[in-house]
Amino acid sequence: MITYRLFDSLSDFEQKNIRADNQQLSFSKNALYAAAVTVGSPYKYHNSNYFPKEILNWKTNIIHTFIDKSSLHLRFKNVSFLESSEKGAVGFFIGMIFAHLYAQIQLEIKFTEHLSNESITPNLRPGNRSRPDLWGIAKSGQSYLIEAKGSFDSSDFSKIDYIRKAETQLKNVTSIDFKYSTNQSKTYKGSNLKKIIVSTFAKLPVRVTKKNQTPGIPNQIYLDVIDPEGAEKKKVTVDGDEMVFKYYYFLVSMLSDQEREEKFLNGTAFILYTIPCEGLKIGLMKDIYNLLNIYVKEYEENIQNNLAKSADFFRESNLYRKINGDEQDTGILNLLEGKRHEIETDAETKTLFSVGIDGVVVITE
Repeated sequence: MITYRLFDSLSDFEQKNIRADNQQLSFSKNALYAAAVTVGSPYKYHNSNYFPKEILNWKTNIIHTFIDKSSLHLRFKNVSFLESSEKGAVGFFIGMIFAHLYAQIQLEIKFTEHLSNESITPNLRPGNRSRPDLWGIAKSGQSYLIEAKGSFDSSDFSKIDYIRKAETQLKNVTSIDFKYSTNQSKTYKGSNLKKIIVSTFAKLPVRVTKKNQTPGIPNQIYLDVIDPEGAEKKKVTVDGDEMVFKYYYFLVSMLSDQEREEKFLNGTAFILYTIPCEGLKIGLMKDIYNLLNIYVKEYEENIQNNLAKSADFFRESNLYRKINGDEQDTGILNLLEGKRHEIETDAETKTLFSVGIDGVVVITE
């Protein structure tokens, strides 16, 4: 669990006018590992028929090494052993993890798209290529642009200039042209394109009294969620079918290459891989795995044979519709939703199993 605060604007953040304080974001420890694995799709696909399991180990080890999960409220640990540039790199990734968790749990966004991926088509003004980190569509139909920030020091977020940089990246996009399946498209802008900054930080010890620094329990993790104001006329085009493919690509590629097992949870089949050093099993709903594995193999064969990707490679797949669902298709994840709730709330399984809104499962052995 972590505590977060809501601010209605950048000026409210500067003046510390908090709309909602001491809000609780609750999730299992296993959900934290799942977020680390799924956030931020690969920037580009590699000329290889597998995704190295060392990457999986690195992602989960970030959680194991720097986040203390022994108490109800999460805290940072081992940070003092890092020098400043190492803190920056680790803090950035942890900020992405918690922004992704906030999006999935609080906003009910199934999968987020990292807007720096090579397939994203921007329409930006010359000389300004900065973009926010994540974008996704909530269950309600509302879409969100999210800029993630992460630091081990709350004083970073006391500096208004630091948050203004995040606001600038959000302002660089005013519309998302979202295309999926054949001839399906929608433009998100104005009230349908909400923008937020999610900053992850540790509160400083109570003895700290500098202006704008927030006293609290040392190293305990907190979020500030800020709704900035203003925008410029720039647009980004996202292919929904490719977005879904990239979101699951790492897991599917890894599961197809490693020793895997099948496990049923409440009648739903999952494909799992064991992470020996962590005592965890991580995997994916079997129906999603079977569907995507066909495209992963075909895509990787094309790369090995130096074949260019067809412009319609993903769109003709209807992956977004088949997995997420729309007016014409129920979608695999919608069929999972009721069973997922039973697994997550069952007294005997909720501490051992985490089944995400995206169909990703993590099991503690």
